[in-house]
Amino acid sequence: MSNNMNVLELTFQGELVGYVAGYQNGLNVLSFADEFKHNPNRPTFSLTTHPDFPRSEPFLSEGHAKNQRLYPILSNLLPEGALRELIAQGLKIHPDNEFQILSYLGDDLPGAIVARPMTPDEVPDSLLSKHKNAKAVAFEQDFFAMQGRENKFSLAGVQMKFSMKEKDGRYNLSQGDALGDWIIKTPSTKHKDVPLNEYTAMMLTSLVGVDVPDMKLVELDKLDNLPQINLPNEKFAFAIKRFDRNTLLTDRQDERVHMEDFAQILVKYPHEKYKAGNYEQIARVLYNFSGNAIADVQQFARRLLVNILLANGDAHLKNRTYLGV
Repeated sequence: MSNNMNVLELTFQGELVGYVAGYQNGLNVLSFADEFKHNPNRPTFSLTTHPDFPRSEPFLSEGHAKNQRLYPILSNLLPEGALRELIAQGLKIHPDNEFQILSYLGDDLPGAIVARPMTPDEVPDSLLSKHKNAKAVAFEQDFFAMQGRENKFSLAGVQMKFSMKEKDGRYNLSQGDALGDWIIKTPSTKHKDVPLNEYTAMMLTSLVGVDVPDMKLVELDKLDNLPQINLPNEKFAFAIKRFDRNTLLTDRQDERVHMEDFAQILVKYPHEKYKAGNYEQIARVLYNFSGNAIADVQQFARRLLVNILLANGDAHLKNRTYLGV
């Protein structure tokens, strides 16, 4: 039984990238497809796979095995804290079972990555040959069906938040094939007026020239179909437009925009976000790989100054984001 594995197919903006094999003993293995590895014009699934990124070729050629956790590129796509607990409770699994969580949330992840469960017949022989003596098996029949579509989205971070679709001034949890276009952060049961505080800080940030997404305060009675969670007696939630979704560039209803945080780029896990990496490393990556090096580094410096002025103690790697095309 320990040689049985479920397999997820990873695609990026419609192109095959690779696979994640999840063994029943908790071992998870990320490997890249040959057609992705050998494509000199491959899309930037991650900066770590960019042809000019240090050691990208050895990275692509190796298999990356982790116990319980996924490799950091994928692990950082999953929620932390209360949202993870809520999803794990609904799935009746342990919160550390990242393969199962990714399997469930894989169609609505941050950015443009999609993880799709494969049937045994779909698993290519080339992948099976890399996993000697392993057998691809089907996912449990009721794993997805019995859970419905509630909370079937992933947003990184610890704070309780929801991906919601706005229509006529009301907000609904994203369901089916519709991707949420707003992130809604509900009030905290631990700290008073968190939505008001975040909105104020973001407004002050925008006034000094930092680029910020559209944002607003939304009355709680305009949020529909929220799960049963404890909420304090406050009036507003904080809403911020998702910059990894775009309905303007094409005729497609929901376009996924490439995005990754600097924990992914520097290959660090979420629990390392406060201690791993430094501002110089982030600035160097921006200067070497962004489309507008000087302007983007200047934006980065301006954000550092704002964090100091606002006494922001939460400026960790996962709150630093790289947007690609």
